[in-house]
Amino acid sequence: MPRPPRLTAALVMLIAAGCGGSGLVPNLAEIFVPSLEEAFPAPNRSLEGSLSPNGDADDLLPLRVGDDEDDRGWRAFTSFTMTVPAGRTLKRAELRLHLGQMTGDPFGKLGLLFAERIDMGPALDAADVTAPAVASITGIAALPMGLNNLDVTALVQDALNRGLTRVDIRLRFGVSVVPDAVASYLHFTSFAVDTDPISLPPTLALDWE
Repeated sequence: MPRPPRLTAALVMLIAAGCGGSGLVPNLAEIFVPSLEEAFPAPNRSLEGSLSPNGDADDLLPLRVGDDEDDRGWRAFTSFTMTVPAGRTLKRAELRLHLGQMTGDPFGKLGLLFAERIDMGPALDAADVTAPAVASITGIAALPMGLNNLDVTALVQDALNRGLTRVDIRLRFGVSVVPDAVASYLHFTSFAVDTDPISLPPTLALDWE
């Protein structure tokens, strides 16, 4: 489903339209747009998607995490590039995901859900399925349908500690596959595919102090 332009770009146009050329009028675009970019890092959509261990990918899928009816274990990936404000430290980071579909009993069969920081490199490929986790959050035992805010402060802070401004995140269950030919997975809205008519793709929200 086609997506609207980025919020930042839309606000730039609205702000610019409301500002005259006079030096007496503050340039609101210069004030607010950097703040928005610091709070909501730019997503790297080419690094967003789902992969199975054999490298299978499907651009028509939402972000899938879990085990399908063919006993393939899927993991989901998303990535963001941060604008780090000078002289400030990270207070909290949230990964906002919209859970639109739950098939079977993924938490009951596959255990805890983990969000991990990995280093994807220049492209999303099969190697990222088993790439070592550099940092991880505590496993999640359940999620409600709809919008979920995952605390990924540890992942973002780890990247900052290493001098990195890009955060690559992988979602996976503790158990990859239960070989029973029964589907048990989660579908989160991606940029390419909605799980709900009004749902949004993954967003990273940063709070600085």
